[in-house]
Parts: sequence; structure tokens; C-alpha cells
Amino acid sequence: MLNVMAPDHGPKVLVGDFNAKADAPEIAALWQQGLVNVGPNAGKTYPATRPAKTIDLVTVSPDITVRSARVEATAASDHRPVVSDLLLQRHGR
Repeated sequence: MLNVMAPDHGPKVLVGDFNAKADAPEIAALWQQGLVNVGPNAGKTYPATRPAKTIDLVTVSPDITVRSARVEATAASDHRPVVSDLLLQRHGR
């Protein structure tokens, strides 16, 4: 995924079920490329019925302002959703 995102110099948002905690070596490349985890303290996401792990992440490039991030207490899926309010700056064309 980083190879797909690398050529683009604009703001980046990468979200999903990473099947790993934010400090896992499998996803260290995200942080090495400058992405930021928007909700490190938002809450646990898996399993939805009794969350014990945070493996669903919202990551952004540093040029995006994070207004808020939270985990919703719903069992609509086997994972709880991470809801984030992000602010992107408009750049001239």
C-alpha cells in the first residue's frame, strides 16, 4: 500500500483492519513513512462484543489536522468502528 501512496505528495489517509497493534513490527513502515495514528487512545476495537485489542486504525499524513477520534460502542460488525473528524487544508490550484 505504501508503494501505491508514495508517488502522491498530497494529504494521505489510510484506514482499516490491520490485524496488528500500532506498535507491531508488521506496520512499522507506516510510521517510518511519516503516517500518524489518529486514535492511539480512542479505544479498543476487536472483538466488538468485548473489545480487547486495538487493531483497526486510522492513519494520516502530518499535513492533516485531527479534530477527534473515537471508537463507537456498536456490534454491527465483529470490529468496532473508529470514527475520526479530520481537517484537510485547501491548497491553491
